[in-house]
Amino acid sequence: KLWKQHYNQILGAGARLVALSMDEPGNRHLVEKFVGERNLPFPVWLANERSLETFNTFYKLLFSRAGDIQIPTTFLLDDQARVVKIYHGIVPAQVLLTDLEKLRNSPGSFQLAALPFGGRRLLRPFFRDYYTLAANFNENGRLREAAFYLEEFLKMFPNDARSWDKLGTIYARSGQLQRGLQTLEKAVAVNPNHSEAQYDLGVAYMRAKQPVKAELSFHLANGLDPGNLRYKLMLDLVALRNGRPGDPVRILEDYLEKEPNDAGAQINLGTAYLQRGNLTPAINRFREASRTDPNNALAFRNLGLAFLLEGSTLKSINALERSSLLAPQDTVTLLALADAYNRIDRKDRAKDMLMKILEIDPSNNRARKLLASLERSP
Repeated sequence: KLWKQHYNQILGAGARLVALSMDEPGNRHLVEKFVGERNLPFPVWLANERSLETFNTFYKLLFSRAGDIQIPTTFLLDDQARVVKIYHGIVPAQVLLTDLEKLRNSPGSFQLAALPFGGRRLLRPFFRDYYTLAANFNENGRLREAAFYLEEFLKMFPNDARSWDKLGTIYARSGQLQRGLQTLEKAVAVNPNHSEAQYDLGVAYMRAKQPVKAELSFHLANGLDPGNLRYKLMLDLVALRNGRPGDPVRILEDYLEKEPNDAGAQINLGTAYLQRGNLTPAINRFREASRTDPNNALAFRNLGLAFLLEGSTLKSINALERSSLLAPQDTVTLLALADAYNRIDRKDRAKDMLMKILEIDPSNNRARKLLASLERSP
């Protein structure tokens, strides 16, 4: 009611007002009825479980001693989508209007007000712990949020190779492989002796089908940390790709006896089985990788593709949808989903997947041709 009464004033102050309903998705009709009966002039969005967890994670990390987010809570964002103030409980409209004026005329005043005491800064400027925010979002599979906070962190600390490495890995995992490669190359340029960055760059080169560059990166990583079994494994595997004789299945099986919880190695072994036409053990390995690392989009993508080969279309859709949730920019997953939905005569969903691909990559001719074919079919 308060927001409705002062809506024009809030708009006049240069703000955009959006309400987020915490009702269960199944109660959408109740939310629509509530909005309609009150003739609310601003948009009301319905939160899903994932968005609620995102807000809750941010809230608890920002207030280190806080419990779960309380309702109502209001977030005031600046023009760069950064949270500058949080209000607990109902916010008087005049308080909000006063703060909007402060934000417009003196954006730094909120940071100063948040400091616990006055005086002069002697060591370093006050800053929000973006790295911790990014790490927590990454662990929970929220790659977009993790990337955002790492980008903010790197604006302040551009020579932190560890953060460039994590950001590049997140880009690659979320389906932005080329951007991931560029960012990982930045990581090793900042610190050539960062073994994990060299390794992650090698993995990205492998995914980009550049095995010669990958072998060099794995060689550097192995030289920096010769006791790391994972680095040695990938160096051996890429050497096979580049022509050295050997059995990748034997190499991977031997490694997984020592490191059974390495999801990446499980994915590689599943792929090796698949290349030999051994579909059942491949599916078992991809399934195990998805259990070991529930936030690994590649594990779910490969599992979905293997189910497609098996003819288990519904199982394939479940795995590919999970992969797409984790890596929404991955056009390979979206293309496989379009194929799977088309197989069960869900042409509407197949078209949705293809249109998403063209939004991400307008030059994707395969998606364009498939979409045209679906639109021509009855």
